[in-house]
Amino acid sequence: MAVAFFSLPADDAYIVARYAMQVAAGHGIVYNEGEFINALTSPMHLGVLLVLQPLAGAFVTLYRAICAFAVAAVLLTFAHRAWGRSRTAAHFLGLTLACPFVAFWTVGGMETPLLLCVCTAVAFLALHGDARHAQWIVALAAAAVLIRYDASLFVAPVALYTAWRRRRDARVRIAALCGALAVLAWSAFTLRYFGDLLPTSFYVKAGHAPGARELGRGTLYVASFLCLTWIWLAVPTRMRPRAAAERALGLGLALTFGYALFASTVHMMYGFRLLVPFLPATAAMLLASGGALADRSRAAFPALLAWQAGLAAFIYFYSANPSLALLVEGTSDASEQFEFSHLGARHTRAFLATAEGQAEAIRKHWAATGAASTRAPRVVVSTGGMLPYLLPESYVFEQLVSYRHRCKPALEPLADYAQVIYDETNAEAIEGERIRQGREVIARFTLTADGLRAKPLPLAVEIWYRPSRAPNPLPSKAGEPCKA
Repeated sequence: MAVAFFSLPADDAYIVARYAMQVAAGHGIVYNEGEFINALTSPMHLGVLLVLQPLAGAFVTLYRAICAFAVAAVLLTFAHRAWGRSRTAAHFLGLTLACPFVAFWTVGGMETPLLLCVCTAVAFLALHGDARHAQWIVALAAAAVLIRYDASLFVAPVALYTAWRRRRDARVRIAALCGALAVLAWSAFTLRYFGDLLPTSFYVKAGHAPGARELGRGTLYVASFLCLTWIWLAVPTRMRPRAAAERALGLGLALTFGYALFASTVHMMYGFRLLVPFLPATAAMLLASGGALADRSRAAFPALLAWQAGLAAFIYFYSANPSLALLVEGTSDASEQFEFSHLGARHTRAFLATAEGQAEAIRKHWAATGAASTRAPRVVVSTGGMLPYLLPESYVFEQLVSYRHRCKPALEPLADYAQVIYDETNAEAIEGERIRQGREVIARFTLTADGLRAKPLPLAVEIWYRPSRAPNPLPSKAGEPCKA
């Protein structure tokens, strides 16, 4: 699965990669030079890329390959240490290592595999460790928060229980102090450097209270995750009394799944990205509570593996974001509930392949205009990852890095170039908009997206040009007003 999905990285992985390139160039932790905007959802992810960046030109590819080995090693190691060569170990690996959602995000280039490894370690040490591992639970909990802030919901109950139970252990006190200082230090740095504690993605994607419809969609999505991963197979038929560590772990998972009801359906959380890191912890807790696939029937385990293989193929060819909603949606795009649910993941490769051509077209055209000696080109993009990563010298307008609390100008008039992606069946309306804007097409790429659709979707990716003479009003920090 990892090999099949390896050519399908998430475009957003290259947002973090652009930050790493800017750091290496001496510009600081910025996306656009001179602008201190925090579009990073994972400081630890950036730290890992900064370590890898000097080692390889394709450092994102190197990171993804390392993640594939790391996730496999972590899951295999903890399964063996907890259950040896038993059927329970095999069942755990069938639910986790063989899960296509795990494989997809392991090589997706995001922070997801880092969080999966850390949260899996926390869960197994809490369930199967001893007093010698208490300090590691506390330290790993701090690392999880630095990988993704919302992971605090999962790790806090376990870490607090462990720290309190072993409060007389000097090693635990040192781990708790160092972990707290690390989180506080990053928070203080973020406030001082970026002027805002939270990344811009919070304000763009989830900066409002969820309504009833959003909670309903979230409930359907979480239910889909529980059903499609077959985690219900590990639910114990006879629940034995739970230890305190299990109760703490269960509370952390309950808080996480509760949060997922309104956070799991925002943009770029397709393929259950928010919940995937907690799948091994969920399976470990259920199996530790007495659950076992063998209790169902002898056919349960081979049926699980067949399901995982079939689901992987379905994700690759038909739906990058499968859910129970597909049972009623069919192939109708009008009733599509979740993003990318009617498009096969395989089309990511074709789309990303156009990015090099887009970047080259902009570079050549900007040089031909003669303006390259006066300033960098400004580009407004629909996708903020691969194309801006390939244009490190350009100034990029994008919904996350161009977000400001008190300055919200229209971005298109400020840009020289615009990346436009559209359904070719709407070509006439798009052409009218291009003419209205007074732009010319300097590059055009076509591809066909297909999947769980009534008919293939013809897509066009164009680069439009019109020189912009308008001054850029965006301030250097998210909380500042527009420039005069």
